Amino acid sequence: MKKLLLIGLVGVSLVGCGSMSVKPLSLSNLNQGQLICIEDNPKVTVPAFEEYLKEAFGRHNIKTRLFANGTVPDTCEYKLNYVALRSWDMGIYLSKVKLELLNSKDEQVALVDWRQNDFALNKWRNDQGKVYDLVDQLIEKKKK
Repeated sequence: MKKLLLIGLVGVSLVGCGSMSVKPLSLSNLNQGQLICIEDNPKVTVPAFEEYLKEAFGRHNIKTRLFANGTVPDTCEYKLNYVALRSWDMGIYLSKVKLELLNSKDEQVALVDWRQNDFALNKWRNDQGKVYDLVDQLIEKKKK
């Protein structure tokens, strides 16, 4: 019986989502109409990743704008830097994402650093859902 319990506990630990470090920014700290500018990261090869980011912020009624070459538009109250990596295990999956939100003074105001557990059964879940969940963690809604 003890062996069965131990095997069950090990199995449950292998199925977990992954590891995550979160420093959220409360959604209530974002004023309506503020703009988050997303800096293009040409090293990221995850298809539609920037579109997923824009959609995820849009779900919170936050406007976004893409920019490149390190020149932040003057209208940006916040800048989002991101990294996204893929891995392969019988198929390609999103394995690591880091989202860093900076204010106009280039100070970090929010961070999500997530890594998929290599043994998780849900690692092939669609990328869009993962990005939505991570932005939800980054922009924490104020609890009522």
